[in-house]
Amino acid sequence: MAEGTPAPATAKITEVARQASATGMSLTSLAAAGVAAVAVVVALLSQRGAGAEAGAGAGHV
Repeated sequence: MAEGTPAPATAKITEVARQASATGMSLTSLAAAGVAAVAVVVALLSQRGAGAEAGAGAGHV
């Protein structure tokens, strides 16, 4: 803080900064969980597709 800032203003700024940090961390965690869920779905769908393609050409010479 700048020197000479009143104590109540300093306390309020600190409180708001901490709340913003906590909100940002929560949002980041939620976004990471969403990305992980999408990755799981993509991985499961790509494995199912690979197995179908491998079995489809089994009778060809």
